[in-house]
Amino acid sequence: MAKDTYSLDISPGNLSNMYKIKILICCVIYETNILFTKYQLNDVFQTNSTVNYFSFCQAIKELLQTKHILEKPSSSGDKKYLYVTNLGKETAIALRNNVPKTAISRTVVGIENLIKKDRQNKNRTVLIKKQTDGYILKLVLEETGSNLMDLELFCPTKDLAQKMQREMKSKTTDIYKCILAVLENDHKTLSEIANDAKNFTELK
Repeated sequence: MAKDTYSLDISPGNLSNMYKIKILICCVIYETNILFTKYQLNDVFQTNSTVNYFSFCQAIKELLQTKHILEKPSSSGDKKYLYVTNLGKETAIALRNNVPKTAISRTVVGIENLIKKDRQNKNRTVLIKKQTDGYILKLVLEETGSNLMDLELFCPTKDLAQKMQREMKSKTTDIYKCILAVLENDHKTLSEIANDAKNFTELK
């Protein structure tokens, strides 16, 4: 892989050396044990302010042209997943030390968390059921072979039920973690969840 161009990123501190960006992409695909698309990888880069959008698009284009990576359709044909070729693997192994270790590890973790969140969103159902004296809010978190969580809460009004439904959809993981923490007397996790909620409220 030739040491080619530099591109000026719009955000200070972003990785702007095209040579290093391409190495980073090869490393992330090689070291991640789950399938993901270029759009998901870009989401993580933008969230972490690692590589700007235009640099990312250029790097992906060049890596596909040089056959360091490939895009293969999923079984359903609705997505194209990124794969690293033997040339890309050799690049990742030989040149890994040319990019910051934190950039690689942070991106890998970001991809894994994004895929996990997408999977949970697909396996999560939040329904409102009308009752004679109010509403029942039902949250189901499914997993292969069984449900991780099946929770029902009573709400006296429709407005409250709809508000709680929105919160349940955005905080399903926290609800599950919180229930486990209460049952296990895990005060550390409860404190972390409470601090996250407080910080989120202060940012609003």
